[in-house]
Amino acid sequence: MATSTASVLPLVTERLRLRALREEDLEALWQLYSHPRVAQFIGAHTRTEVELSYDLHPDLWGSGLATEAATAVMAVAHGPLAIDRVLAVVKPTNTASRRVLEKAGLTHIGERAAYGEDLLLYESVSADRLNP
Repeated sequence: MATSTASVLPLVTERLRLRALREEDLEALWQLYSHPRVAQFIGAHTRTEVELSYDLHPDLWGSGLATEAATAVMAVAHGPLAIDRVLAVVKPTNTASRRVLEKAGLTHIGERAAYGEDLLLYESVSADRLNP
């Protein structure tokens, strides 16, 4: 049985406390998404599929926080939230983000046109779906 997102948040790791977005986060998110180094790797978001996405200020790149967050989110997605399939897209040139996805358990399965460009498509399927 699926669990609601609210019941698993905040999600706490050794160095992070992940929580639902709040209205007061809007300004910080706008600054993050409009940062030139971040903007080259992200696009508009969609609600038509469950998609793993993470964004960090460039000062934090290489710290392992993206991998830590993605791994924790995937454990909850396939665990308490009972999400069968999670997708992620990444630019082919974003090798660091590709490594994050692979460390978080996603597998490169092809390419997909998304957000106005050709991106690499990654997928994670729950063990329950693989072994019914």
